[in-house]
Amino acid sequence: MPAFSRVGDYAEWYWHSIHEKNSVDYKHQLALHGPDSTYDAFIPQFTAAHFDPKAWVDLFHEAGAR
Repeated sequence: MPAFSRVGDYAEWYWHSIHEKNSVDYKHQLALHGPDSTYDAFIPQFTAAHFDPKAWVDLFHEAGAR
């Protein structure tokens, strides 16, 4: 999924920020993906093909989670 953030900003606000025409995130989205790009156009690219739930469980266990 697309994301962008300057140091000190929150990348998880990217979707919100690309709708603010004067924001750095909007300008980044425009420059990188063009004027007709939409955030939702990226949805088909998210397949979770490399998602490994066991690896997450192992990581949490190693970190001491119970």
